[in-house]
Parts: sequence; structure tokens; C-alpha cells
Amino acid sequence: MKNFYRGLLLTGMLGILLLSLVGCNDSSSLKQETNLNPQNLLVSDYAPKPFKDFTAKNSKTGKPVSLSSFKGKKVVLVFWFSTCGPCLADLPTIEKLHKKNLKNVAVVTVGHADTPAELNKVANKYTFLALFNEKWKISDLYGVTGFPTHVFLNAKGEECQRTSGCGDPIEKFISILNKIK
Repeated sequence: MKNFYRGLLLTGMLGILLLSLVGCNDSSSLKQETNLNPQNLLVSDYAPKPFKDFTAKNSKTGKPVSLSSFKGKKVVLVFWFSTCGPCLADLPTIEKLHKKNLKNVAVVTVGHADTPAELNKVANKYTFLALFNEKWKISDLYGVTGFPTHVFLNAKGEECQRTSGCGDPIEKFISILNKIK
């Protein structure tokens, strides 16, 4: 009987360990670039991916917003989840980036929650645009699997860079934007 409980305890501990390793980017040690764009890859080495347009509701006004309305500007597309700790830690930096009012740059966030009201509990603390990602359609379109994820688009709407995780200083985002043509 003792061996049964030992095995059960060991199995439980292994399960907890595995969950902590594959969580929702819960620590900066899990921060990584996508497989297509390793950390040491320069923006100029990243082959732009084609423009993927979508329309989603502005979570604060309910009005539809299309990504194509930002063509001609560089876009930082931020995917986040309303109950994700790393996402919530990342949003103040995204707000600072938005408030910098960089020339020809738009900060567009795509929030995940069960309802727009739930999303707005977080989004209303900030001034950046928060779009409601209904049924995960936009994150599926962009192949987002972890949160937060930052997708950098050039003025043509092509994806030029992608980062995942939280804790990046605003200077890193500005540096990436400056390298995008």
C-alpha cells in the first residue's frame, strides 16, 4: 500500500512539473522568439509573411475595426489573454509604447476573454485599442499559441518580426520598429 501512495505522489509531482514547463509563458525564462525567427535573427533576415486582414469589434465601443485600416503604418499587434499573468504584466509596457505616439506606428491589441465585458475589465485601464478576439479567430489566423505574443507588421501589413513572453523593455519594441522598413 505504501508503494501505491509513493507512486501516486510521484505521478502528481511529475504532472505539476510538466504543467509548469508548458504553461502560458508564465515566466521570463520561457520567453522565446518563434521557431521561424530565432533570437539572434535580425529583422532584415526575417522573410516578411503576407498580409492577413481581419475585422474585429473594438471591445470598448463595439464598432468593427479592420487591420487593413492601418495600412501605411507599422503595426505592433499584441495578442493577450485577460487572465494571463504575464500578459497583465506586459500591458503597461504596451501602454507606454502606445502613448509614445511614434510616427506612422499603430499599437493594436487583440484580447482574449469569454466576453467583451470581461476583456474590458482589463482594457479599460489603458488607452490602446483593444479588439475582442471572438472564438480565437484572429489568433488562429496568425498562428498564436502562447501569450503574450507581439507581431510586428510593416507598412504593407506584412509580418516582419514576432516575439513571445513578457518583460521586454519598450526600447526593444522601438528598436524592432526602427529596423522595419
